[in-house]
Amino acid sequence: MDIQQSVKLGVEYLRNLFTKPILEVFLFPDDIPYSFYIGFKECNNLYMKGEKAMRNENLKNILENVLIKRVCIIQLPVNADFKCNNNALKFNEFSSLAKEAHWITREVLLSLKCSRIHLQHTLLGAHDFMAFFERWYYSNDKHFEVMLLETDKTFNGLNLERFTPIPWDTQLRGQHFFTEKQYYSSVSDMIAFRMFLAQQSLFN
Repeated sequence: MDIQQSVKLGVEYLRNLFTKPILEVFLFPDDIPYSFYIGFKECNNLYMKGEKAMRNENLKNILENVLIKRVCIIQLPVNADFKCNNNALKFNEFSSLAKEAHWITREVLLSLKCSRIHLQHTLLGAHDFMAFFERWYYSNDKHFEVMLLETDKTFNGLNLERFTPIPWDTQLRGQHFFTEKQYYSSVSDMIAFRMFLAQQSLFN
């Protein structure tokens, strides 16, 4: 019996033995050269961390076949040619915190249906962000709260002045949201604050 079959049988035995729901899963896939067996179909929170990129088929299998109910954090490199069914990217919170996340294209960004999004080292530009912002701004989305977007490209061309403000409605959205120990009264305030921090880090 090979190692993959042994792992599969072991995981299935434990899953049948303990029928409690899986709350959190931590995956450290470095140094696993073969396609590994996940062994679970759903969890509340999934954290993936490593220094090496996962094989595309492994990451695709996780994102498309595991129901992640709340939080998905990918803190490992992802191959630039990685693709999956974007309809599967529907988490409450989604973070891609790797040193390289060039797989997050405009199409992927616009497909995200998450309340909190944190993306680092993408190749997204100002026009990509504005497309996302405009779609949300004129929608009836009551769940989106905050996006922290860090890109490896210049962010020239960001201009939100052309958006006609929609009167604040207490029935649709609260007055404040909270992130990084700061209160913001609008998404524009949050963007300005993040841009200020970026400028300080560049010039100090």
